Formats: sequence, C-alpha cells, structure tokens
Amino acid sequence: MCLLTPTLGSCQKEIAKIAVSTNSAITTNGLSTSIKLEDRTPKGILKYFDRLIKDSLIVVGQACFPANLNTSEGYKTYFENLNTQTGRYPALLGLHYSQKMGQDTTIINQLAINHWKKGGLVTVGMSFNNPFFEGIDRSLAIDYGKIDLKKLLSTAPDSKEKTAYRNQLTFVSKALLSLKKAGVVVIWRPFHEMNGNWFWWGLEDAKNPEKVSDYHLLWQDMHKTLTQMGLDNLIWVFAPSDPWNQDVRNSLALLYPGSEYVDIVGMSIYKAPVPDFVENYASLKQFNKTIVIAECGDDIDNQGVKVLDEMDILRKYRGKAGYFLQWASWQNSKLNVLVRRAIIDNPNAKEMMNHQWAVTLDEIK
Repeated sequence: MCLLTPTLGSCQKEIAKIAVSTNSAITTNGLSTSIKLEDRTPKGILKYFDRLIKDSLIVVGQACFPANLNTSEGYKTYFENLNTQTGRYPALLGLHYSQKMGQDTTIINQLAINHWKKGGLVTVGMSFNNPFFEGIDRSLAIDYGKIDLKKLLSTAPDSKEKTAYRNQLTFVSKALLSLKKAGVVVIWRPFHEMNGNWFWWGLEDAKNPEKVSDYHLLWQDMHKTLTQMGLDNLIWVFAPSDPWNQDVRNSLALLYPGSEYVDIVGMSIYKAPVPDFVENYASLKQFNKTIVIAECGDDIDNQGVKVLDEMDILRKYRGKAGYFLQWASWQNSKLNVLVRRAIIDNPNAKEMMNHQWAVTLDEIK
C-alpha cells in the first residue's frame, strides 16, 4: 500500500512509514488507523466494516465465478494473476454455489478455507434452479404464471416444486456447514437482485408488487432453516440491483425482508464510468444497516467506448461502503467484446490495489 504522496509533510511521511509496518493506513484527516481485522466473528466483521467506512477505507473484493463455472480456473485468473501483476491479493474472495454442470462445492469450499486461513474474508452466493421449471439453465428460466413461492416453504404441503427447492437448500446447507466446521464466517448473499425480473425469485412487475410478501416468507424461511441447522457463522446480505427507474427504486423498501433477518445491505452496480454513489446510497441508507457494493464491474454492452477506472471505485465508494466485490469478466458473443468486470481487466488496477484507501489481504490479516 503506497502511502506517500507529494502533499504529505515530513511528519505525515513518518506516520506513513509506521503505517506500512503495522497494518495501518492514513485516513482522510491525516491520522494513522489500524486496518487489521482483530475480531473475526460475524459481529466483529460487521463492526470492522463500519469502522472502515468511518475512516473512508474500503475492502477490495473479487469474485471467482467465471461463465464456465470453473472456480479453480477463476481463482487463478482473477486472484493469482492479479497478485502477479499488482503484488497484492484482494482481501475479500467472492464465491458462488450452483448445481449446474454438477458443480463440486468441495473445490469451492477449499478455496474459501484457504483464503480464510490466510486472514481473508469470504462471501458466497447461490444461483438456485427454478423449482417451477424443468430444463437447462433453470435459474434464469421464468414463467411467472407458474411461480408460487409459498409452495416452497417448510410448512407448505408436499409437492414436486417444494422437493426440488428443499433439495437445493440441503445442498447449500451442507456446503455452508462444512465451512462452519472449518471456522469460516460466510458473508451469505441469497436471492440477490430480487428487484429485477431475470431470476425466478425476482419481482414480476415493480408497479404491481403482488408477490412481495411471498418473497419475505421465502427469505425468512431460509433464514430460519439455516439457523436451526446451526449455521450461526453467516452474515446475511440483502442485495438488490441498481434501480433503473423510480418504480423499481420504490420497490426496495417493499422487498426488504425485515431487520432481524438482514445484517448487511448492498447493491449490484454495473456501470462504466463508475457512477456517483448518491441516490443508491440514500436508497440503502434507509435500512440502517452496514452498506456494501455487493457486485460491480463494467457494463454488459460495453464496446470499448466507456471505461471503468479502478481508482474511481475507491473514490466513489469509500466512506460509504465497507467493501466492493468486482465480478468475473466474460465474453459477450453477440457484441464480440469482453465485458470487463474483473479488477485485472480494467485500467489502474495496480494503482488501486496499492493505494492507501484500499484494504487488501496482506493488510487485513
């Protein structure tokens, strides 16, 4: 982490030298603050994020979930190669469970355990297959006329839809229990981007959110189920997508499943250049929870005109969010362009990873 700038006086330069050797950083007021995570319990991690926000620092995160679901390959591409180029690893490792293509969670969990043992943080999500649809790519297959979320609850009558969903819940609970056994605290992000209409658990129409209460029940049922299984190592993240109109923005408060079921609120924001975090920040602030950038990266339709500057991510989100998680890049075959979502694929990655505002793996441990 480079702490010396042309504007630092001799006294500040001495503070900077000390900061390098003691896991500290220079805050916006010129003071040194420890950035080591001492308390690695769920409550301790939440307090840590809040302290970083207060000090205008932010944890760097990178997801390793490539389009081909080869997480080991993704880790090499987005973590190992990034370290080679910048000299640092992200402090937060983003992983994703999915039952597509017979995904092996033991491989994913081992990456999580290794990163945790190195002192890092881990966030996990899951793409649940649509239990109301039979076929391939079932997390994105949607027919709202067939979807009834109440049928999936533990208290619902037996049905093939309930069985399909509860089997997935068993699949993910076993994986999460393995992480608990290894001592890993998981920043758990289920049913994400629920204000969109591209996942089966999402909102069909923001102007007529009839199934909002059903979404609440689904979230609360999962929370109760996993808690009863002993999964007290989870930090629950409510993470909608960046609203594209006022109706969708208004739906966020309606969809919120309740304060007792949520620890962190975040948002998926895919735009280049990085947008000002003002209106979205206000939308998340209403919940009075720790705020994060749950997913971020380049636009899906980027054709080389717009640029996501890694330094802009620090400038726009620090002091408001505890961490940001950049997604994996992927090739848009229709436009024949790389959607540059990963840190390594965007300008000024090395400068960002080594900047005093960015908290990386070597500094958090």
